[in-house]
Amino acid sequence: MEKLDEKCIELIQVVRKKGGATREKTKLLPVVEKDTDIGTRREIALKCLIINMRESMDDLVQEFLVSEKEEAEHILQGATMAIYIIRDAQAAPKDIGIILEGQEKVLMELDPKGMTTKVKKLYDQLYSTA
Repeated sequence: MEKLDEKCIELIQVVRKKGGATREKTKLLPVVEKDTDIGTRREIALKCLIINMRESMDDLVQEFLVSEKEEAEHILQGATMAIYIIRDAQAAPKDIGIILEGQEKVLMELDPKGMTTKVKKLYDQLYSTA
């Protein structure tokens, strides 16, 4: 995962160099520097990929405050697939997860320990529902 994290900045730069609507939409995202924390880098890289694929970020990525966690769980139960971000009052991400078929959760959490296992679990869940 460390090598993948190193490539986040390059990925963001590649997407931002594209022209047209892609460039305009990525201008709205924060600038990423080498000292930007890894959670923020991953979030912006995912958003750049979504923009690059011409998908609606609002349809795939949903953000909630910590105080809205119960409401978020209720809303996400009906989702076929979604990425959610739970933020604290200062807008720092506290939890990131992926919902599959309304119930299956792959909690990415911000701690990179065990990330390989979490990615494998996501892969297994994606292909078991196909």
